[in-house]
Parts: sequence; C-alpha cells; structure tokens
Amino acid sequence: DLHRLIRRQRQMCIRDRFYTSAKGGQFNPRPFLNSLFDQTFFSIGLLHSVIAIAFLLGLIYMIYQLLLRYDYIFRKDQKINQSYFVLLWLLISLLFFGWNNYGNYMEERYYFIFYPAIFLIAALFLSSMYDFLRKYSRNISIALLIIILSFAAFQNISHMDKIIKSKVNSEIHPKIAGLWIKDNSNPEDIFLVKGEMAEIQYYSQRRARELSTFNSSKELEEYILNNHPKYLVLSLYYPQNVADWIWSYLSNNPHLIPVKTILPYIDKNNQIPIITI
Repeated sequence: DLHRLIRRQRQMCIRDRFYTSAKGGQFNPRPFLNSLFDQTFFSIGLLHSVIAIAFLLGLIYMIYQLLLRYDYIFRKDQKINQSYFVLLWLLISLLFFGWNNYGNYMEERYYFIFYPAIFLIAALFLSSMYDFLRKYSRNISIALLIIILSFAAFQNISHMDKIIKSKVNSEIHPKIAGLWIKDNSNPEDIFLVKGEMAEIQYYSQRRARELSTFNSSKELEEYILNNHPKYLVLSLYYPQNVADWIWSYLSNNPHLIPVKTILPYIDKNNQIPIITI
C-alpha cells in the first residue's frame, strides 16, 4: 500500500544517498591523487584505440614542442599560446574532477567538458603526421589519413550502435507513466512528481513540479489549492534525499489514492511497484 511504499522509500534514502556516493562519501573519503588517476585512466579508457593512440602521441608531441619553445609564450606567439590553452583546458578539467572526488562514481557524461581538448590533441598528431608524410608522397599521406579516420569512425559508430540498442528500454517505466498521464489528462493539467521528472514530463507532455522544490507542507498545500494538480507520481528508480516533512505529508494524506501502478516490484515481497501514480 501507499504507506508501506513511502516508508520503504524513506529507508532506502537514509541508507544510500546518490550525492554521497557520487562525491566519494564523507564516510569514505578518497585521496586526491587516487581520484585524479582514476578519472584520467577512466576517461582515456573510454576512447577507442585509434583516437587513444593519436591522443597520447599528440600529447607527447605537443609537450615536446612546448618544452623546446617555452620562451615563445612571452613573445605572445599565437600558435604556441593555443597549445598552452588546450593543455590547460585538459589539465584543469581533470584537476577539477579529481578535487571534487568523483572517482567513486564515474560516467561518460561528466567528461564532455574536456573531450574536445582530447580530440584537438589527437587532431594535432594526425595533422603533423600528414605534413611529415606529404614531403615524401602526398597520395600516400592522404590515403593513410583516410584509413585512420575511417577506422576511428567505424569504432565510434559501432560503439554508438551498441549503446543505443542497450538503452532503448532503459526508460520504459517513466515512458509508460508519462503516456498514461497523457491519455488520462488534459493538456492544461499539471502533476506533482518525485523522481524522474524530466522523463515523465517529456512523455506526458504535461507540466510537472518536483516535490523537493517545496520547503514545507504548508507551501505544498497552498500550491495544491491554487493549481489543482491532477496526479502525484512516486518514482522509485533511485534513492533520493527527500525532506522528512514530505514523507510525513504523503504518509498521512487520505486524499492520495493509487490509480496506476507500474511494475516490476522493487522489494522482495512484491508489494512496492517501481512507479505509482
């Protein structure tokens, strides 16, 4: 029932909080260097062999060139300063993630900030390789560059295809909830939601507001009286840190009646569905 569902979700929140896990946890802090090395090897490991090799060789080449021309930075040489900028872009990004201790929770999406720098360095190596080989044979240098880029494209397209196919149904439950709300509401209706707001709002094509944006039960009550939300959605995909007053309000509100449950169950006794509207 709804009360059991709320109590169970509150226990899950207390036991495991996403932010604590992502940051490495105040109870299990990670040394800065450990986190930094984890970030570096993880981010480079996501690259496929062609780009990874080009990046590493390009990085070595760039550092070598800068060491030979370190005095050019004081001459405001544009090309040298561009190289310094790209290196600082890469280094500061890695230091940022290492310092924030994200080593316990790493995902590809967090690294978009410095992948452009990685690709620029890889492109520098390929461009330098082309310029070197062109002195001996322009046709061979072009053919080799096309082969390398084609193989790199094949690796990334294959990776992309696998990811898309594996994620096709990853948001199937919020999709079902959103489509159900769309079929059982009017375009001007709104709803309240706890968890997966973006996904459910997208599929429902209805306006939504997250419960955690309220500061008190009084504020929530005033919103309900003024805006008349049609549904409240409890999505239990991930444990989240929700204020105690919200749990108390949901547990003791006789006006909340489950009208739609979406399986599977998340508990061993098969009593708590993953989404309840």
